[in-house]
Amino acid sequence: RFHHRQTPGEFSPLLLSHSIDTVAFIPVTVGVLMFLFDFFSDTTLAFMIFSLVWASEIFFTLRARPVPSLYLFPRLYLAMFLLFLIYLFSFPLGFLYVAFSSWFSAVVALTLHFCARFPLLERRAPEVWLM
Repeated sequence: RFHHRQTPGEFSPLLLSHSIDTVAFIPVTVGVLMFLFDFFSDTTLAFMIFSLVWASEIFFTLRARPVPSLYLFPRLYLAMFLLFLIYLFSFPLGFLYVAFSSWFSAVVALTLHFCARFPLLERRAPEVWLM
């Protein structure tokens, strides 16, 4: 049934273009991290914020396909992030890691809610995307 043989030479242009695209994002990522390190003046907190925002962006790209998710997830995420920043800058000597932990917990709860409440079309009807 599947008699098509792939030779290793077919993947080299794809691998090369993907590697160049990936290398192009390294300076951008390093620049964003350096900005966050200076902005928050706490490297651990800045890296944790960067990681959570990146993970949320990956979730939104991969899982937030239904219309309610596309409409509600970014707005709720932004509201929670703004509340975290308001607390962070209102009380600079306060409990920063506790505030981050509460924001992290709220983002995880929001993510799990959208995963359970609005399942992907592929999970409901696998015969549609297999054709």
